[in-house]
Amino acid sequence: KATATVALGGLQQTYDGSAKAATATSVPSGLNVALTYGGSAAAPVNAGSYVVLATVNDANYTGSADGTLVISKATATVTLGGLQQTYDGSAKAATATSVPSGLNVVVSYDGSATAPINAGSYAVLATVSDANYTGSANGTLVISKATATVALGGLQQTYDGSAKAATATSVPSGLNVALTYGGSAAAPVNAGSYVVLATVNDANYTGSADGTLVISKATATVTLGGLQQTYDGSAKAATATSVPSGLNVVVSYDGSATAPINAGSYAVLATVSDANYTGSANGTLVISKAT
Repeated sequence: KATATVALGGLQQTYDGSAKAATATSVPSGLNVALTYGGSAAAPVNAGSYVVLATVNDANYTGSADGTLVISKATATVTLGGLQQTYDGSAKAATATSVPSGLNVVVSYDGSATAPINAGSYAVLATVSDANYTGSANGTLVISKATATVALGGLQQTYDGSAKAATATSVPSGLNVALTYGGSAAAPVNAGSYVVLATVNDANYTGSADGTLVISKATATVTLGGLQQTYDGSAKAATATSVPSGLNVVVSYDGSATAPINAGSYAVLATVSDANYTGSANGTLVISKAT
């Protein structure tokens, strides 16, 4: 037999679900050439590499050629979903769908196969795992913090020289809640009104509440003295002492701050003037006539 030349073609193809046959041409042309794929006469369907043998089958010619048929995986489209979620203590998995549908898609989160629980941002990679398809998609899964309820307490207190802190409780309970008073983290001591802001400081929760802490002035005791005096031409002032001692006490006589000189009866009012205390006492100053 004469030797014929055989040339193979169609060795690079892509999976589409149908059989993928190589081609074989001969010189001289038109000879019958039999093709086998890994020893089988059936052209393969699935993606992969197959040894191809083309053999001339003719009464007067002989010849053959071999090569490799590569059926590449088809490209699938992958779409991610569920990328915006809110913390609730359970794992939050993204979803991945494919075209064609039903392919096995493996999803990872920052490189881990375990879906995250905690609030935060996670790099998501969805990869098709299939004998005949390839494809992937990436995105970012954002788990938002859940909203906690914050309730303030202890907003009505009375001055006693110690710091007066408000209280803050949360639902769910036990969260770390930071308190500020007029922008300061230090609880105030002195009487007055302070804007209170309570803010949740937690990896998985957010929330806040505001209110007004009112520290009322403490009540001081005021005692009047020197209410019985005798005219001698000089001003006759009453005395006023306080408990606690040393407070500034303003004394008036019939509404005037000037102590009277002349004999007579005068309504006395002693009023504490202090940032942290309130209190007063009243009585009657009697200046008797001189003899």
